Amino acid sequence: MTTSLLQRPTPQLELLLWSRQLQKVRFDEVAALRFLSNAMVSTRDAKTRELSPIGRYLMAHEGIYALCLGTIYLTKCIVLIT
Repeated sequence: MTTSLLQRPTPQLELLLWSRQLQKVRFDEVAALRFLSNAMVSTRDAKTRELSPIGRYLMAHEGIYALCLGTIYLTKCIVLIT
């Protein structure tokens, strides 16, 4: 028996899709890689001592934000593909 985290869309999601309140997202590998690249660059730059503490904080914040956006993007693609 295999366990998968992917589940069939709930009736509520199906209704949102049917009413066009929720649009299907076409997976774009370039967009996914861009999120990951932005996160890596920002977190790397947050470690540099050349920036002020607030600058380092802002770079770390941008990196985490890019990871969050990428996660939401991938989650939407996975949920709506099934």
